[in-house]
Amino acid sequence: MNEIEEINQNAWELAASAMVPRNGVLEAYSTSQIRKIMSAAGFPDYLPEILRVVRNYKPAPPQNMNPSQAQKQMREKNQKNTEFGQCLNQMIGNKDFYYVQKLMRYTLWNIKIIEKSVKNREKLEKILNCEGVNDKGKIVSMLEPMIQTNTKPTRNNENQGFKNNFRR
Repeated sequence: MNEIEEINQNAWELAASAMVPRNGVLEAYSTSQIRKIMSAAGFPDYLPEILRVVRNYKPAPPQNMNPSQAQKQMREKNQKNTEFGQCLNQMIGNKDFYYVQKLMRYTLWNIKIIEKSVKNREKLEKILNCEGVNDKGKIVSMLEPMIQTNTKPTRNNENQGFKNNFRR
């Protein structure tokens, strides 16, 4: 695998690790935090700076939620941030500045693709095929549980299931 293929694969994995299901869609746990991490990657000694940004993350309390729901969402964001930071740390341990910059840029692009496009497994697989991702299974296995928990059956799907069961 050449460097661009590696960056592409790693960026998709990072993007998938940053996603959370919310209100019927997938979204990043905190795009602003990911941008801060990307900025930290611009320092000459980037790894300690990235780890500092990850360690010091304090999510803002969500608006219009009861306190227990807000606390739960803040804990989830902290957990996602930690997972994202660990995943990133494993990927960039011995890489140069330019690699890390490309990786973070690709990751932000992939997050936007997931947020705007991914509604089901088939769509995700098509996108990954078009992107030339080598290990699609890893990304699908990371996102599919979130897609499934985030998908609500429609009335039409329920009726179709009933009709198919009834005909047997």
